[in-house]
Amino acid sequence: MNVAAWIGRREPAPPAALAERLRVLAAEAPEGAPLPEAMIIASGNVLRRLLHEGQTGRAGALELLAADALATYAFEAQGEAPEELDARCTWAMGYLSRIAERP
Repeated sequence: MNVAAWIGRREPAPPAALAERLRVLAAEAPEGAPLPEAMIIASGNVLRRLLHEGQTGRAGALELLAADALATYAFEAQGEAPEELDARCTWAMGYLSRIAERP
């Protein structure tokens, strides 16, 4: 299952504007990666873009909300393989913490 399909099954569904943004961002998630990893990478791509464009105010609010939703969903999806949770959390913290360091 891909990121868009997984998010599309969530109940309750996110508000319409957020759901639409998540559909677009899910299409940009890497194919073939485990769902939690693909969602963290997609979230990181949003954060990287916001930082690069200097959108740290209200103009980037929906994007920031989408990045947060992707990260939250990543750990919800990880619940399907709880034995990997510790390793995935360690990887995600490292990956996301390096976002501001990359151009």
